[in-house]
Amino acid sequence: MPVSPGGQDDDKGKAYWQATLGITYTQVAQYVVLIFAYTIPAIFISMHLTGNPIPQLGLGADLVGTDTALLAKLDKVVTELGFGKYTTSTADSTLNMFVYTLSLMIGTAGLLEFTDKNGDGRIQYYNDKTKNPEVLQKAAAAGWKGNELDVNADIIVLANPEIANLPNWVIALVAAGGIAAALSTAAGLLLAISAAISHDLVKGVFMPNISEKGELMAGKLAMVAAILIAGYLGLNPPGFAAGTVALAFGIAASSLFPAIMMGIFSKKMNKEGAMAGMLAGLLITLFYVFAHKGLFFIKGTEYLDLIGGANSFFGITPEAFGAVGAVFNFVVAFVVDKLTPEPPEHIQHLVENVRVPRGATAVNGAHV
Repeated sequence: MPVSPGGQDDDKGKAYWQATLGITYTQVAQYVVLIFAYTIPAIFISMHLTGNPIPQLGLGADLVGTDTALLAKLDKVVTELGFGKYTTSTADSTLNMFVYTLSLMIGTAGLLEFTDKNGDGRIQYYNDKTKNPEVLQKAAAAGWKGNELDVNADIIVLANPEIANLPNWVIALVAAGGIAAALSTAAGLLLAISAAISHDLVKGVFMPNISEKGELMAGKLAMVAAILIAGYLGLNPPGFAAGTVALAFGIAASSLFPAIMMGIFSKKMNKEGAMAGMLAGLLITLFYVFAHKGLFFIKGTEYLDLIGGANSFFGITPEAFGAVGAVFNFVVAFVVDKLTPEPPEHIQHLVENVRVPRGATAVNGAHV
């Protein structure tokens, strides 16, 4: 629709783009702080332990002033405490680690508590569930009566700089990085949620004739609902921070990623196939996640017996199941696509045009 210069629609357009750019620039600044906040401490720790400023290289280097490799020292420390070697042990299984990583790839602070069990005024932290006789003998000789330290997984990242005796400004930088991570994520997700519900869902599907005022109100209500749900999950988290993020990424991986990929690389993919695949991937992932975490993460509503126990699908944890859901998504989408009509010709041309950079022309002839 043509817009007259200086008109009301023009003012609305300017306000919209100014708000969008403001949020974008804010997120860019927050991500810059975030990157520096978690890169600089890693460089400091690597320099302090190995003298190498590159953390990836420092991990394989020798400790400063010794002929002992950092990884060898790390293996020695954790095995003495009854845990598996850092360099050879994997969480759950290799398959689970693979799909866990894949889910994170395709999907895009607490306190220390301890109880002095033996009354010696000291804190013992070791693997009290180990079957290693040497560790058990050492624990008995020392009078240890079980692991006394409960480490909240979320605190480890924030506590690392202080544990490593880094300067105070580096510790403050990590804290700033944590705040930046929270703000940038919240701002981006709230904007996306409100826009998706108000414009794509309410206006695009249920109420095509809704006014701009009504669409704006729908966006505000969606944002309030998202904040309330996020607040509840923040007070009653389904896991520690990294695990919760992995769940979110897994749900995105099982629902959105396949549809995006097929929309770019498969011009024959129709809306019926894409929608069926998204629903299949999302539902199978939520079914597996809720079996472990409870319906909508409400404690006491788990149904592990229904799926044969914890991690019953080839030992894969719920945090890593997103990649499996994505596979279901692809399969269902292509099956439904074959059973339903092809998308219109102009849609197929649109998909082809998406792959061609603007202004590019076809190359004629051959290389000489």
